[in-house]
Amino acid sequence: MMPKVGLVSKSILELDFNNVSGLLLTDAEKVPPHIGLVHNGYYYSATANGTILDRKMSLVIAVITKKNKKVLFALFNFQLDKDILKNTFLDYGALLNGKTCLYPAKTCIEQSTGQFFNVDFVFELLPQMSKQILIVIYYLFLVE
Repeated sequence: MMPKVGLVSKSILELDFNNVSGLLLTDAEKVPPHIGLVHNGYYYSATANGTILDRKMSLVIAVITKKNKKVLFALFNFQLDKDILKNTFLDYGALLNGKTCLYPAKTCIEQSTGQFFNVDFVFELLPQMSKQILIVIYYLFLVE
């Protein structure tokens, strides 16, 4: 895939999630937004209620559209490793005692790419990944 330069956006509803990896930022207008990862049609995330593994993206998109959530999806130019995804999210567990959803996502990205990102926020991570040409394009839903 040839990476695009800058923020190129398309509607997330146009994307076939079955053969891609990327970062899904939901409730993009909130501080903090929620971060999950997508790999080959499935969603992975850590929440206050526990870990989400292998949730079909069709179900996630249905919730996004029904609740009119503001969403940004960063499409990666690499594939996440499924074993790394499952093990990292299971080991990290629920978002309790100050844990954030950035850590397991960042860890999966680092272990899948062999690169380290010294960041504390997703809005620091995404520009660094873009600079390293790890993001191909951004897809949006209800984000202006």
